[in-house]
Amino acid sequence: MTMLWTFKRATGGKLSKWRAYPMTCLTTCTGAVLSAVAPVASAAGPGAEARADAMHMFLGATPAVQAVMLLLVVASILSWATLFVKGRELMRAGRSLSLASERVTVATTLSEVVGFDDPAVRTMVEEVRDECSRSETSLRSGLVDGFKERVAARLQRAEDGFTGRMGQGLGIVAGVASVTPFVGLFGTVWGIMHSFVDISAANTTSLAVVAPGIAEALLATGLGLAAAIPATLMYNALGRRVAAYRAQLADCATTLMCLVSRDADRSQIVDSPPVAVLRPRAASHV
Repeated sequence: MTMLWTFKRATGGKLSKWRAYPMTCLTTCTGAVLSAVAPVASAAGPGAEARADAMHMFLGATPAVQAVMLLLVVASILSWATLFVKGRELMRAGRSLSLASERVTVATTLSEVVGFDDPAVRTMVEEVRDECSRSETSLRSGLVDGFKERVAARLQRAEDGFTGRMGQGLGIVAGVASVTPFVGLFGTVWGIMHSFVDISAANTTSLAVVAPGIAEALLATGLGLAAAIPATLMYNALGRRVAAYRAQLADCATTLMCLVSRDADRSQIVDSPPVAVLRPRAASHV
């Protein structure tokens, strides 16, 4: 109420000043907030700021609560490091895969799919070529269906391998998101229990005896939430990026499989020596 009255007196009771002069009114509102809070801060005494300091509460906490707080801070740092490292890796991998997928899309035969710098596409092309070499006898005998099934299986295996590699590290973020709230809850329970022990030892129910333990408990809870909430958002964001990478890789594998099928239908693989058909025509890199 004091803040509202101060703001009303500063603006002369006219709301139009807010519409006409937003920066002026924002400054006035900030001054009103500080004017309303200053008497409360003065009444709290000079030691209130020190008592409310997080470092002061950490140093005054029990060893168990200190260990919980340190564990939560380390978990939060670990989740942020995972976000930056995996985010950069996924961004670079997605960009490289996009360029390679464009090359695969415009190719008309399997022999044109050469010279890739992207490791995922290069591995899948090598898998196709290796299967063509291994299945030379079957291809000459006209057994194309079994050849296509083997190529599809090898492409799926390569796709799963690279997708799993891109998903490495997400378990750390998921663990931080799911475990840290309960670790903070443990610190909360321990701090409250310590407060009750102090009450019993002092034979008093004074707030001065109970407050330090409760403050430690609330700080542990806050640290747990501060670690868990961003980790949950990080896991969702990274999970979406991994899913997008997998969809992009699956699309590239499907395009490669279509090239193999077309070559087989046109008898470019069946009627010609596989090594000659699969010899690269050009060696440009993507």
